[in-house]
Order: sequence, then structure tokens, then C-alpha cells
Amino acid sequence: MNMLKFLLFTIVIFPVANAYGQFTSLNPFYFTLYSSVAWSDYNRDGHADVALCGLTGSSSITSIYRGNPDGTFTDIGAGLPGVGYGSINWVDYDCDGDLDLFYCGDAGEYQIVTKLYRNDGNNIFIEINTGILKLECDGNSAIVEVSDSVFAIIPYSSESEEVPPLFSTTIRSIIPNPFSDLAKISFSLSKSTSFSLTVYNLKGQNVTTLSTGKQTAGEFELLWDGSDKHGVRVSSGVYFLRLQTPTAVVIRKMLLLK
Repeated sequence: MNMLKFLLFTIVIFPVANAYGQFTSLNPFYFTLYSSVAWSDYNRDGHADVALCGLTGSSSITSIYRGNPDGTFTDIGAGLPGVGYGSINWVDYDCDGDLDLFYCGDAGEYQIVTKLYRNDGNNIFIEINTGILKLECDGNSAIVEVSDSVFAIIPYSSESEEVPPLFSTTIRSIIPNPFSDLAKISFSLSKSTSFSLTVYNLKGQNVTTLSTGKQTAGEFELLWDGSDKHGVRVSSGVYFLRLQTPTAVVIRKMLLLK
């Protein structure tokens, strides 16, 4: 993992070779330490773009660089809060076809933050204040993987080269999804541990806690009928199911239709 981060670091900071073996300096990038980068084509113009976060001496940055047709890069001035010792990734969390930005890290004085920004087009990124994507760790890096609307956030020690296995604790399925009456939720735990399974709305408000306590390793199923903690049926819309243990958080999106 550390070697991967180093390779990405060198690609961003140092000159790159063209087809003729010549090197051209990519000057607009900050010199960063304890950094993370993620490549994408967020504006779908056919040119690679890059998001970068990390330490720049006494401060930290999080920047998005637009790839230009001539091979140069331009900082779009997104105004994102800077983090170091973090991880950054692109994900289409709202399934609208535009890549959104998700990152976490140390914002200074050991304040660990996790940010999700929606891509509204025209280089505009809007923070989604869900209030549910919080990561408690000791300031070291985190692995952030996104697959099929599933978010997994697993802290690990930077002193170890070995990355913990992803999705060893996971939400296996929500059937059906979208649903109207009942959703059958299947989840698994890799070992005996304390856990909670909670439903949140788009505002980050706790709708209901479906299950909490300590459980042995295995696979489990339960039902949600779309009711809140007071037994009142909630309105149609997007909700987030969060499975949390002391070492992992998995979040999956579900859609309630009436």
C-alpha cells in the first residue's frame, strides 16, 4: 500500500514523458507529503483529471486539477478543506452519471474529518452534509473503497504494509431495492464484535436503529418496514443503511418508494 502511494506521488510531482521520451514538468501541483491522489475524468471531456490531498509543510490541501487538451493541468479552485494523512477517491454516490469526491484525513490538530462533495457540473462541487460518514482513528491513513453504492472505511496503521481485507464485515444485500413495503437486509460479521445497524436519511438524521449489541461471527438477516424509531412510516426517498463495528463502517444506499 505504501509503495502504491509513493508511485502515485511521483506521478503527480515529477515530470512525465511524452511519446518521444522527452519530459515536461507539470508545475501546477503542490509538493505534498503523506498524500493521496485519485485520477478520473470528472467532467467527462476525455482528459484525465486528478484530485490531490496532503501536507504542504505546516498546512494541508485538497485540490482538484482539470486536465487540459494540451496535457497541462489547471487547479479549478474548488475551495475544499485540506487534509493530510488521508485518502481520497472518486465515486458516483448519487448515480447521476457524474463522479463525486469522497475523502477523509487529518484537518489539523488531530481533527479527523470525512467529506463528501457532489459534482454539480461546471467545476462546482457542493458538500453533502450527511453527518454519517465520520471516521474515528488515530490520524493514520484509511482505505476507502467504493463498489455498487457501498462505502467501506477501514482504519489501519501506517506502520504496517499489510492492508486489512475489505468487506470482511459487510452489508451483503438489501432485497428488494428499491422497496415499497419490506426490505430484507442481509449482513455479516467477520468475528465476534459489538455492532450497530442504523438507518439515516439524506440530512444525516438517525431514522431508526435496526439492531445493536454484540454478536458472534456469521451471517444475519432482518426486515425493515420503512418505519422510524417511533413506529411511523417514513416518506419515499433515499436512505442510508450503516453497519458499524469498532474497526469498520459499511454504508449502503437504499430507495423507498410508496
